[in-house]
Amino acid sequence: MQGNILLPFPDFHQAFLLARFEDRPRARSWLAGLLPWLTTTDRLPAVSRVCHAVSFTESGLRGLAPKWARGLMRSTAWREGPAHRAGKLADRGRGDPARWLFGGPQQAPADALLTIAALDGGIVEEHVQRHLAHAPEHGVEIVHVQRGAKLGGRLAGCEHFGFRDGISQPAIRGFQACPDGGAAAWSELGEFVLGYPRYGGLAPWPCPEWARNGTFQVFKRLDQDVPGWR
Repeated sequence: MQGNILLPFPDFHQAFLLARFEDRPRARSWLAGLLPWLTTTDRLPAVSRVCHAVSFTESGLRGLAPKWARGLMRSTAWREGPAHRAGKLADRGRGDPARWLFGGPQQAPADALLTIAALDGGIVEEHVQRHLAHAPEHGVEIVHVQRGAKLGGRLAGCEHFGFRDGISQPAIRGFQACPDGGAAAWSELGEFVLGYPRYGGLAPWPCPEWARNGTFQVFKRLDQDVPGWR
């Protein structure tokens, strides 16, 4: 299982590269080159330098492996994408898809998302520049790069509104110890990882066998209006 699902990547410095496959056969060689870099959950605790993960959009998976993509078509949100569902998500006004930096109707479509994370921002940037330089050689266009880092100073460990962040994550049954010893903080693995029973003993979400141990990822850029909220 890829890291950043059950165990989080280092969040001091991260970069997110949205890629478009201009030449799909050649793009496979770019993806093959990523395999040695992908950080799995079992390796994550020991990784100290840099972590990588890759995800596919519907168009990306359909272009590379149509048969595999068909197995996930019952997932409406994944199939339609966020721009198509903007009305349901209240993305209007300043949040209208026409104003988005990626994923909107005026932007080049993204087929894959590459996540790079490390404790050192220089290491993250080193890998970003490597992909920007070499991806075109494999028929891959990096259509957007989003960089991020933890806040410092008096807001260290907090989100932009000033509240302590990352303290309400539930424990995953069978993977972590429950923080307070009670049942209320448990989360069933199948609630967000495909192929496992869900809360209350419900059957796993329907998915093809190849998708077992995978999950759906939401990548959304938010503008937090701190003065307005206060």
